[in-house]
Amino acid sequence: MKPTKKKRGVQAPKQAAPIFFEPNLGEKEKDQLSANSQNKAALDHLIGEELELTVESMAPSGQALCKYNGKTVFLDLGMPGQKVLLKITGFARGVYTAQRLKVLNTAPGQVQPFCSYFEGCGGCSWQEIAYDQQLDLKSKSVQETLKRLGSLENISLHPIIPSPQTQAFRAKMEFAFANVAKPAKKQ
Repeated sequence: MKPTKKKRGVQAPKQAAPIFFEPNLGEKEKDQLSANSQNKAALDHLIGEELELTVESMAPSGQALCKYNGKTVFLDLGMPGQKVLLKITGFARGVYTAQRLKVLNTAPGQVQPFCSYFEGCGGCSWQEIAYDQQLDLKSKSVQETLKRLGSLENISLHPIIPSPQTQAFRAKMEFAFANVAKPAKKQ
């Protein structure tokens, strides 16, 4: 007698496709949906606009943070205290993203970046911040994150141990590639 093969898995019974229908909304709900779409359109119109803003703080992600009409703007480069000319590049989940075009006023503690590719590369976004100020900003970021996510207030952290080497000590690299050469013509 041959052993029977067991079927693996469970076969779902055949079901009809779900039917989608438009809910019967009252006037109040229709007005609210219309207002929400108009608000989003009003916020989206800033994409491509150039604004002069002052960097308020640094986000845990390493981006500079500005405010515009009560909305958060994440900036690719910057440091607290800088006044910058920026271009709004996107809007999602209630926040703007922007690219720094020009520094209008320098911030206290701002230093000259040591890499000639600093502005265009994007790999080392904190080079213009003095190293001791970088350590302070990182410590504050940890404290704010613990407060926001863990509801831990008034905690004391051990000081960050500074590296004796303040340049070229990071182990993370990000590369950007572009095809700038024209393709060869086929004959």
